[in-house]
Amino acid sequence: MRCLTLANALRERGAECHFVTRNLPGHLAAVIAGQNFPFSLLPHPSGPSPEGSPAHAACAGVSWEQDLADTLAVIPPADWLVVDHYALDARWESGILSRVGRIMVIDDLADRP
Repeated sequence: MRCLTLANALRERGAECHFVTRNLPGHLAAVIAGQNFPFSLLPHPSGPSPEGSPAHAACAGVSWEQDLADTLAVIPPADWLVVDHYALDARWESGILSRVGRIMVIDDLADRP
């Protein structure tokens, strides 16, 4: 929900915001659509959840490499990308830099590089 709050504030200032979420239980695609934001729904994971690095990797349902590939397939070039995801780390962020100008990470755990 904090990203929706941020997106609404940015939209009021003229920014265009696009959400990316994965088809996992509890995803907020309907809420995002209800606030008239475009979004991409990444596919439901087909295998077991990954374990290990980074911390909280299992909550993504896929490896960070798969998440990066899926995300790159759906996002257009952008000036900014806001990341609010406990299962992503600096490796994912480095991989997405080819598509975005800058990255802002919302991280209230600070337990990953």
